[in-house]
Amino acid sequence: MLEPCQVIGVDIDEDGFYRIRFDGSGNTKDDRPEPVECFFPWGTVGRPRPVAGEGVVGPNGVVDRSRPRAWGQVFTDPKIMSALPRMEDGSNVVYGDMGLGDRTNCLWFDGTTGSVQLYAPHKNSDAASSFVINLADPANPAVQILHGDGQGIALMDGGVLIYNANGTAAVQVLKTGSIVLRGTFTLAGGGVFGQPQTGEAVALAQPLIDLMAVVGPVIAALMNAVNALAPGTFTPEQISSVTEAAAKYVFPGAPDTKSSLLKASSDAASGVFTPE
Repeated sequence: MLEPCQVIGVDIDEDGFYRIRFDGSGNTKDDRPEPVECFFPWGTVGRPRPVAGEGVVGPNGVVDRSRPRAWGQVFTDPKIMSALPRMEDGSNVVYGDMGLGDRTNCLWFDGTTGSVQLYAPHKNSDAASSFVINLADPANPAVQILHGDGQGIALMDGGVLIYNANGTAAVQVLKTGSIVLRGTFTLAGGGVFGQPQTGEAVALAQPLIDLMAVVGPVIAALMNAVNALAPGTFTPEQISSVTEAAAKYVFPGAPDTKSSLLKASSDAASGVFTPE
């Protein structure tokens, strides 16, 4: 015979079986029945928090002590109901008890739209993180990962969006194949751009630097020689600029490179860059 009860806790015995501690109707603290084995719906196991203090309402349950193998089952927990979303017809919620009162983690299946949300409040703040499959607009389904601090990832019909908490930085990958960057970004480490494997050599970097060390002073000398034959052809500022630019490649500390080959392909620029 099934008896309604208030569950005050669920323990695990030495064999790994869950056992309900409960209050039957009219029982006092010192006159509580012996725990009985707890049965769960197939594929699920749950262990409610123990009731702390007299007068605290625990989950509802039923027990059957009329058979040689007494058993019980845990049902609705009244103190959790206010923390759950209001459900439409056909909806279902699977929840836990984080001990936060009117806030708890849950998995919500919306029977109206088909949307699904995994919701997890943060213990040390009022924020909550969630994973959402939003099917409210059948023409534009979306999948979102939302952090309690505000940053997130959104997968939408038009592409993918990764954004920070205040919206000042984002990476958007469009379905059309374009990538949009917003905010300040730093390329750390090496990077490969374009298709180096199909590129063709357009300049050898170190020989080009060596060439500048030779050609720079020659250009400056030619400019002075031309001015000797035709004064005023080049201004002193022009000659000074060429001399200063060439000096960077002639004196100690001249530029060097760690990339021996610059490459480009006919359809898109390609480069291989090595960090300092």
